[in-house]
Amino acid sequence: MLRRYLNHLRMEQLVIPMTTIAVDLVEGSMLERKSGDATHNILESINLPPLALPIVKQGQAVVDGGLLNNVPANALFDQGCNFVIASTVTASLEKDFMSIRDKRSLAVGGLFPSLKVLMRQYMIQGHSMNDVGVQPADLVIAPDVTSFDLSEFTRADEMSVIGESAIKESIHRLKAMLAKLDPQLFQ
Repeated sequence: MLRRYLNHLRMEQLVIPMTTIAVDLVEGSMLERKSGDATHNILESINLPPLALPIVKQGQAVVDGGLLNNVPANALFDQGCNFVIASTVTASLEKDFMSIRDKRSLAVGGLFPSLKVLMRQYMIQGHSMNDVGVQPADLVIAPDVTSFDLSEFTRADEMSVIGESAIKESIHRLKAMLAKLDPQLFQ
């Protein structure tokens, strides 16, 4: 589906320079992709284990970069950006994992469905790394999507509304910050 929008564009051809972050499970290292097939690089960078198998290519097994750095604001500073806006959906955790607090647990035979547990582990890891990742950012936008499960892709429109609302709430602060960088920007 992404290919339909990007065709066969390479990262170098994109109007706005872009870097994707992924992780190679073979080496255990972070991969910063600044060149190559844009669609392929984006798919690598959003390839969430355990929802999908690693993308295997050229001796690498590649998954979502959030495994090591879920908000890679530092990568932009390393490339010379002087103002970075970060967006994170892992700033807060859903408070009632699998309805345990409601005493309506979805436990089956004393065991939780393993996919839910793996996804929760991934969310907790991202949540714990969140503060480190956003630290270098000038502005952090953190829409509260705790009412959604990480795997609810069919609710993307609802999540998008929450994200748009979070952006609108940040606009005045963003304009003030940018005006300090360049006073003539909004005149």
